[in-house]
Amino acid sequence: MPVIVKSCKNCGTKFNASCGKEEFCTDKCKILFNVVNVNGCWIWQRSKDKDGYGYIKAKGIRSAYKAHRLSYKIFNGEITDGLFVCHKCDNPSCCNPEHLFLGTAQENKHDSIIKDRHATGSRCHKSKITKEQAIYILKSSLSAPKLASEYGIHRNSIYALRSGKTWKSLNISK
Repeated sequence: MPVIVKSCKNCGTKFNASCGKEEFCTDKCKILFNVVNVNGCWIWQRSKDKDGYGYIKAKGIRSAYKAHRLSYKIFNGEITDGLFVCHKCDNPSCCNPEHLFLGTAQENKHDSIIKDRHATGSRCHKSKITKEQAIYILKSSLSAPKLASEYGIHRNSIYALRSGKTWKSLNISK
């Protein structure tokens, strides 16, 4: 296979490309070229998934890589197996290594809860009632079947709410 000498689109450095499609001498240059600084966040400008996380094709890796994970690895160091790369800024498109930190799944979820980004209550996709309705149900002396009929939900949903299995964010006493 012939070697193709190209100039990096980001820094101008000459590099040996393995194919004609390569535009960057390193993954670092690829990241730096494909972000826009918005209030300190490096917003990924290329492919993104439905949740806004950027994807990048890294050198020597066949599958696409999440851009913020590759940015963390390049600028901050290795990512220990089983750890998440979390965002201090809560912007999934951000690749700024200063905004990224490592955490477990539990730490990542806790971070989302304390920052009120976790889907609870009526923001939960399974919720069929509003926060106000949940508060009313908790304070009501009506039976679960009666309330269930009134709100068009199953009586077990009323029992789950009253026992604290659902709507845990509400700390209402009767």
